[in-house]
Order: sequence, then structure tokens, then C-alpha cells
Amino acid sequence: MEKEKTGAKARTQSYIGDALISLMKERDYADITICELCEKAGVSRSTFYRSFTDKESVMASYLDRTISEFIAVKGPVPDDENDMYNYIFSILGNTYKYKEIIKSMWSSSLCFTLLNILSNVFVRSFPDRETTKNLYSKYPLLPYAYSGMLYNIMLRWVLEDCKESIAEVADTLFLAIYGHEHRRI
Repeated sequence: MEKEKTGAKARTQSYIGDALISLMKERDYADITICELCEKAGVSRSTFYRSFTDKESVMASYLDRTISEFIAVKGPVPDDENDMYNYIFSILGNTYKYKEIIKSMWSSSLCFTLLNILSNVFVRSFPDRETTKNLYSKYPLLPYAYSGMLYNIMLRWVLEDCKESIAEVADTLFLAIYGHEHRRI
């Protein structure tokens, strides 16, 4: 019975998150009301408030779910340099896919939520990686440096209408992480 409740709650949260993203494609985040969000999601206000406290918590939940789904498909942050390049490339592909949502988040001062989610992903991944285990124990703030770098470059790229190709941005991030250019195999 408890699993059914958890599954139903997760589905409801998913419907509400998807509804928020759908509405953000139509108009600015700040102009979206909880009533409109509930109507779009097909839930009552009381159902909304059983799952979320406000729109910001919906956005945080949506981002966490989206990034968790990405990690479920791509795996955690890889150790191998070539795999890392491909991982960065995939992240940037998703960034491009969601660029209008990211712009809306920026205009609504919500990008801090994105930075927090990215930071949490790096903090969770670093202790599990062979190449970063020792670095993490010696430099516990390192995951925040990586997530901050990714966030800033990703955000600047989106706000400048993705003028550079995904490969050019991936090359920049790779160079910043490893201190040398990516050697294509």
C-alpha cells in the first residue's frame, strides 16, 4: 500500500512538473499561477500542496527528476577522459534541448536552483569515482568548482543563444577540466 502511495505521489509530482514546463513554454514563469498550474496538471490545489510548497519546489523537483533520468541513462560522471568528453557533450545536448526553459529560469531568478541540483550531482558522483576519490578527500570543495564551471559556461552559452556549437562548448569545458585539449580518437 505504501509503495502505491509513493508511486501515485511521484506521478502527481511528475504531472505538475511537466505542466509547469509546458506553461513556461507559453509565458514567463512569474506570470504562472498555482491555479493555472493545477488546471494544466489536472490536480486540485490541495493535491498540489500535498506535494509542493510553491512553484520553486516544483522546479527543483522537475530539475532533479530530469537530471536523475539523465544519470540513469548515461551513468554517473565518468573517470575516462574520452567518456567525460562524451558525457559533457550529452549534457550540452540536453542543455540545448531545454534552452528556452533555462532562459525563463534566468529571467525569473531561478537559476540558483539549477546550480544547486548540478552541485548535488557532482557531490554525489565524486566519492564514487576512482580518479577523484583521493582528490575529493583532499579537496572537498572540488565538486562545487566543477559544477560551478559547468553552470556558468552552460548558462552563458544559453543566454547568448547557443552561438557556439555543442562541440565548441564541450571543448572549452574539457580544456578547463583537464588542462589540455580533447584528443579525438
